[in-house]
Amino acid sequence: MIPQSTLSLFTTYTVELSPALQFADGQRLGNTYLWQFTTVSVRHPVPLAPHDRGFDSPFAPLLWGGNESTAGMLIYDLYEGTDSVTIDHRGLPTIYRGGGTRYIPNTRWPGLGPNFWAVTIENLTSGERSDGPVWRFDTPTADAPVDSLVVSARNWGYRAGAGGCIQGICGDVLWTGPAYATFSTWSLPLPGSSLLVAGIHWDMSSAQGWQDSLAGGASLWASVSGPDCNVCGITGAIDGTRGALSSASPIGPRTIRFASDTLSAFVQGMLRFPGFFGFRLTSAKTIQFVTAASGDPAYLPSFKLYFYPASQASATGSPGEAELSRPTSTRPPGAHPTLRGLSAKR
Repeated sequence: MIPQSTLSLFTTYTVELSPALQFADGQRLGNTYLWQFTTVSVRHPVPLAPHDRGFDSPFAPLLWGGNESTAGMLIYDLYEGTDSVTIDHRGLPTIYRGGGTRYIPNTRWPGLGPNFWAVTIENLTSGERSDGPVWRFDTPTADAPVDSLVVSARNWGYRAGAGGCIQGICGDVLWTGPAYATFSTWSLPLPGSSLLVAGIHWDMSSAQGWQDSLAGGASLWASVSGPDCNVCGITGAIDGTRGALSSASPIGPRTIRFASDTLSAFVQGMLRFPGFFGFRLTSAKTIQFVTAASGDPAYLPSFKLYFYPASQASATGSPGEAELSRPTSTRPPGAHPTLRGLSAKR
């Protein structure tokens, strides 16, 4: 007997055979028979992205599925490494344990080539566990070519104090500091783009006379919302963050750069999933920054997205890419594909 639909998890079913049930020789069962069984509380997890044995960015987020909502809390253990046997035996500590079904790394994946990962699901109510198979994805090798796109600024603004409207919306200056909540967004492609991120360089310059404050430790955080040039406010929680993305490094008397594995991985996540909105800028000292609306063209902010051109053909025409412009240069002179200034530590 084959069920006509997939059975629900962690559910008791009753099977009843009617006495009128007729066998092939014409005889009837004659009596009622029934029994019960309970289905398992977890299914084998399945990979959704990257596809098994697929090619992806060294900052690729991992996405899996296979289980619907069921009685009992579902917890996922995620394992990743460069040796498939070790991952199959769960011989390394988990890199994630929780109820989510996606993982955005904080650093680049360690393998220049094959990376292996696996998911184990546990139902905390039943105590049942299921080990998923080992999946593989490949990342670019050290000599892979890198191209770049310059992304245009979209919205920016700041708020002084604990409440009130966002100020300086798309204005010519941007304030950061202990007394300011500061936001910025860029015209990145919408989620679904197939661009494979290789790195990010986000450069900002202080207004003239404020360069001495750059030593105050500017930093970049992920935000659940960003300013809108057409409204007096923002959508969502103004102070919501995913976490620290990058600390600034000086690259000139008035210019700093945000560049880190965590920032690159977050941007790759923005290109894959909805729900990532913008960035929050902070600094220990008050700083006035130049913006894209400033009359100071030598110090305009710059957001350069480095990517692996193998994805360019499939990415052409992705939503939002009309807002990107390609520079004449590609990799910075002498730079490794992992990009100068980006941490390769795991």
